[in-house]
Amino acid sequence: MKPLFILGGLNKQRRACEVAARARELALSLIRPGVPLLEVASEVERYIKLEGCSVAFPINIAIDDVAAHYTPTYNDTKVFKKGDVVKIDVGAHLKGYIGDTARTMEVGTKENQSLIRASEKALDEAIAMIRPGVDLGEVGALIESVIKSKGFKPIRNLAGHSVEKYNLHGGITVPNTKDKMLGVVRKCDVLAIEPFATNGKGRVEEGEEGSIYTFIDKKMYTRKEANMLQHLILTKNDWRFMPFCQRMCIAEVADLGPPQVEFALKQLVRAGGIYPFKVLKEVSGAPVVQTEHTVLVTKRGAEVLTIDREQ
Repeated sequence: MKPLFILGGLNKQRRACEVAARARELALSLIRPGVPLLEVASEVERYIKLEGCSVAFPINIAIDDVAAHYTPTYNDTKVFKKGDVVKIDVGAHLKGYIGDTARTMEVGTKENQSLIRASEKALDEAIAMIRPGVDLGEVGALIESVIKSKGFKPIRNLAGHSVEKYNLHGGITVPNTKDKMLGVVRKCDVLAIEPFATNGKGRVEEGEEGSIYTFIDKKMYTRKEANMLQHLILTKNDWRFMPFCQRMCIAEVADLGPPQVEFALKQLVRAGGIYPFKVLKEVSGAPVVQTEHTVLVTKRGAEVLTIDREQ
């Protein structure tokens, strides 16, 4: 095995993935018309912690043409509506070993079931193809072929990725379209494969600034900036490496109220100490679907880790 799995790392990886899978299914079970997004986010992230893991990234709840990077704010008033196409993307980690998984559901209607099934089928076939030595570009070609065969388009500028210890997006890309020069799958790689599909143009663009951030390790800060970083982020060890969000900061920093936390986050963005992820939307406004599993590459193929083994 690779160094990732020395000293029980594989057991931690399996546990984080299993908790992520259960959290994903919990989220889907809570969604119905009128339920606040914030309620689902809070319940799912609480569950991850109760199971002995940490949140690897704020739960992404992406509706309709939103593909990624939306998580509720602390005072979010949005509720699920009948007809929403909802992507739930959940991550859990155990001492840095990460499980990343996603599914799509339609709230109270069945108008986009064929689109959802196209993404699911593409994921199943990609996983079946994975084994040491397989060209990553050919995995993308298969995903693209399956989605197009169902009459839809893959999102060409979104991709899966490798997962490393305390590194959600490792150095390997798993494309959703045919690509070249990406290398080959290796034994013991941990890959998050996530076909995105749409009936639109097949590309996303950045929209408004969201409330998810990542820490940037710069060399020079003013004293005020350094104090804000220390107070909001650096004392939370996970946040040095893992994405976090505004509502997490508000919940964790008891001595500051929401306005002060929001002001500090804006100051840190301007200073370059944290980077705000932009909400990603399909360019034509068409609905996007997503299905994702984390897999471990073995000599025999790919073992799906983000499943509930007790079911």
